[in-house]
Amino acid sequence: MRLQTMIFAAVVLGSLGLVSIGCKQGGQPLSKEEAHLSQLARLYGQYLAENQGKPPPDAKTFKAFLTRLKNSGQLQLEDIEEVFVSPRDHLPYVIRYNVSMATADTGDGPVVAYEQNGLEGKHFVAFANTKVVEVSKQELDRMLGASGK
Repeated sequence: MRLQTMIFAAVVLGSLGLVSIGCKQGGQPLSKEEAHLSQLARLYGQYLAENQGKPPPDAKTFKAFLTRLKNSGQLQLEDIEEVFVSPRDHLPYVIRYNVSMATADTGDGPVVAYEQNGLEGKHFVAFANTKVVEVSKQELDRMLGASGK
């Protein structure tokens, strides 16, 4: 339960911009592609923060939430759909709806989204704390466990 609380706090702080999320470990800036997926993870975190730590149950609910943010001026996007598509493989990200915040084996929280195909055998993966890493297909499969999704 303590891990879940820590993850939730990190997600809330990240979504509010109170945690530095624009740099990799070592202070290097995120690439354009990493920043794109990190934005999606921040929005996922904002959903968590506004819904008592419960993740979006499905795409329709998450997109309705983003539409509400956009209509209220809290989200500056021309097209909400573009946030859901990887600029590397040009396919929609796989978003893990209804994922438990307690299912992580790392301090970064669970994987909340990842690229379908990625590039050259590597996939960008976003965690609940908005961290984005590039991993091999084998590492992605390990992160996701036996379910594969």
